[in-house]
Amino acid sequence: MTMNQSAIALISALAMNMMLTVPVLAQRVVNVNPRVNAQNVEPIPAIYGQFQDSRRSPLDLDSVRIRVNNEEVTDKSTITPQFFSYRPQRPLPPGSTTVEIEFLGQDGFKRYVTWNFVVGATSGRLAIRSISHNAAQPLRSGDNFLATLTGTPNQQATVLFIYSKTAVRELNAQEVSPGVYVASQTVGNTPLDEGIVVGRLSGWGETIYGVAQTPARFIRSSGPPATDESAAADPITVVEGQSLLRFTSHQEGEQVEGRSGFTVRGQSMPRTAVRVKVSAIPRSLGGILGTVVTGNLLVDQTVRADATGQFEIAVPPALITQRGTRYRVEATSVLNNRRETVTMDLIQQ
Repeated sequence: MTMNQSAIALISALAMNMMLTVPVLAQRVVNVNPRVNAQNVEPIPAIYGQFQDSRRSPLDLDSVRIRVNNEEVTDKSTITPQFFSYRPQRPLPPGSTTVEIEFLGQDGFKRYVTWNFVVGATSGRLAIRSISHNAAQPLRSGDNFLATLTGTPNQQATVLFIYSKTAVRELNAQEVSPGVYVASQTVGNTPLDEGIVVGRLSGWGETIYGVAQTPARFIRSSGPPATDESAAADPITVVEGQSLLRFTSHQEGEQVEGRSGFTVRGQSMPRTAVRVKVSAIPRSLGGILGTVVTGNLLVDQTVRADATGQFEIAVPPALITQRGTRYRVEATSVLNNRRETVTMDLIQQ
């Protein structure tokens, strides 16, 4: 066997192994929770995921079957053309749990997704009782999106809005009464029509999640993104040679704890639009495969810097995380027809 034949055989073997173990590459399902091979998962977890490219390949909803530990839970699940979710009504037993998703593809063939996570013992002190929002009926630009989490009082709560396959927007929630946390944000002009609403509650060294049973829906709109009043101020003057863009939260080659996601912050000129793209490239995809695989795109989102030029974006955890995973972060800003791009690589601890 020649060297080229050996390389091709290695690539084929690795690709086949990845197809059998990584749902995002094999079965067109992404952003599953709990993550593949996640450890110490709470006994009543939010189990959910997204169907990738459902608009280009319409999903037959009647064909979807969801099983947890070989138990059919389809009729207890929420299923839309873009995502599915299920929350067990009783605690799962400690140890390995298997989730199986079956659906009919546009080509008429059945497709199967399966992954495992490990349920561990928890203190049980944290609890999320419900996640709700006001976007079951589509909201328009200018409406106020409101999400409510009820659970253990006096903790830190966050609402995560997952959309466009892999993008995540994080909203801080305020405790308005004991155990009732509220997050709100005005809806701007948006190309979105649906997203998943996830609640996160942290305290006592633990973090638990809950998912709303209905997706948040929006009426698509066109035109430039909505801006605040400061965006209508005088045009910004850029000094020749002045840099528009830099990262402030991390430096090139810095290690990050990516298993629970991380936040990238940066500095640009005030009120500029900044497009941020983040990809995760597992260490195992280096070498020969490095020329073939570009990694798992975690974020591709445009944000607007505030009046001081600061911007930030939350990066969700990759579907598969391991020590040495490389995160390629790219930010691009445009101001007065001037484009600037900066990149950096961060490494999984």
